[in-house]
Amino acid sequence: MKVKVIETGEIVEVNAARSLVDYARGVYTEKSSGRKFMEFELEFIQEKTNNNIDWELRRYEIAKFMLPVVCELRNVYGYSLTRKEAANEAVSYADALIEELKKTR
Repeated sequence: MKVKVIETGEIVEVNAARSLVDYARGVYTEKSSGRKFMEFELEFIQEKTNNNIDWELRRYEIAKFMLPVVCELRNVYGYSLTRKEAANEAVSYADALIEELKKTR
């Protein structure tokens, strides 16, 4: 992951995977030299991915988010869904959102 050191303006590559201790302390390690930086010393650079979006992963994440929403709506409005119907409804929401996101604007 590329970051900019705020103090110097230097662009460096840091390890995205960190130990739990480093994660808790907000510490990042430069890949090439091993220098350590605190999170507040860095500006994170958004890397472009050439639209290589993993739509199956997005579908899973959206459906996972929507499942408890669908179940809550079922309880609030008093209609009955089986678990399979609730899961299918959550996936349906995910598919609809992904379809909209894929449209070129």
